[in-house]
Amino acid sequence: MPLRNTRQLLVAAGDTVTGASAELPPWVGRHRRCSRRGLAAAGTAHKQDSLLRLCQERHFISGGAPSHTSLLQGGHSLGPLGVELRRNLLSQWWNSVVLHREQVLAIDTALQLPNPSIAPEAPLLAICTQHLLGLPPQQRGTCLGGPVGKCGVLRHELLYGALMEYVPSMELLNKKLPFGLAEIGKCFHPIPEVANEGTIPPRIGERTVASLVWFISPKSSGQWQDYWLRHRLQWWQKFAQSPSGFGCREIEQEGQGGKISVIQYEFPWGRETIETLCSMDDSALLQMHSGSSTKLQVLKLHPTLAPIKVAVDMGKGPTGELRLVCQGLSTELREHGVYVWPGYQESLQGSLEQLYTKYDQMGVLFTVLVSEATLENGLLQARSRDTALKETVHVSKLKDFLLTYIAAATHL
Repeated sequence: MPLRNTRQLLVAAGDTVTGASAELPPWVGRHRRCSRRGLAAAGTAHKQDSLLRLCQERHFISGGAPSHTSLLQGGHSLGPLGVELRRNLLSQWWNSVVLHREQVLAIDTALQLPNPSIAPEAPLLAICTQHLLGLPPQQRGTCLGGPVGKCGVLRHELLYGALMEYVPSMELLNKKLPFGLAEIGKCFHPIPEVANEGTIPPRIGERTVASLVWFISPKSSGQWQDYWLRHRLQWWQKFAQSPSGFGCREIEQEGQGGKISVIQYEFPWGRETIETLCSMDDSALLQMHSGSSTKLQVLKLHPTLAPIKVAVDMGKGPTGELRLVCQGLSTELREHGVYVWPGYQESLQGSLEQLYTKYDQMGVLFTVLVSEATLENGLLQARSRDTALKETVHVSKLKDFLLTYIAAATHL
């Protein structure tokens, strides 16, 4: 099942400050670009330092003297104004992506990856130091170098948690596409070696991520990609004094069978990516749920021993008229010695898949579904327990169809 992952990176303690996280002072945008590379680089660094210094002085961030490197090393936390700015930004994102959309569900997944087999090549491990120190020295190296499954693996993105919630969410939504799973949470990343030089022990960077994973059918992939790209671009532009500074571009994606679109902004020091939209195939989803699918449970009694031969139920349409048709069919079949389960009398109606599963588990040979089409042309569906195939039968021929099958089954 193809899916789309819309991920937006926001500022957090230890993350890189971006233009979406703090307003630039008016004088920053009036610096001229220098044609010489050396002076241009110096001007870029000066602009970044000016912004970081302003953020510290006005309590957007806290800690020592701020720099790009110190932010990567996780040496700063958010100050009171930074906390409020982040809260406002996340609130706006949540209202736009989740609150006003019926097809989007909110989730909150664990910081550790649910399945260590999906960990990246260089995973960040969560290890209990008390347990490690309690081991003999010769076993400590074995513990650290052992299988990843023995340690907790910190997540580096929110995608995996959403994939784990795919199956229960599908059940909740009666297996209807499209739908989305949204989450805001902490993610962790290794600090680059250059930024980490001289730091003992190495620091692990963290950031706050807002993520929407949108599950769709293959044929609508391109349409939804364009929709979300346009929607997210317009969302960013409404907060900017210069909306023309935003732009989109596509980059190549290896091994995922889709494409990546990025939204970028032209900051005074250069263009940076502020949001990524990634179109993926179902390979990651299948890997996540490989071996964990449950088989359909069927009470496959011999047709002559099955206590209930037919279940009569109704689909969408005028309830009163459909119930009359169901009652007529039930009476006719009972008169010919067929035991019928009156599913149409039940007040709680789930999805069709839930209905079929229930009757399969009861050992019912056939499920007859009366719908609005039956009122129009007399056609209904008869689903077999053993083959799960659905046959379209006219209401006047249903009795003969079922009696013929039951009679033939006695000779099996």
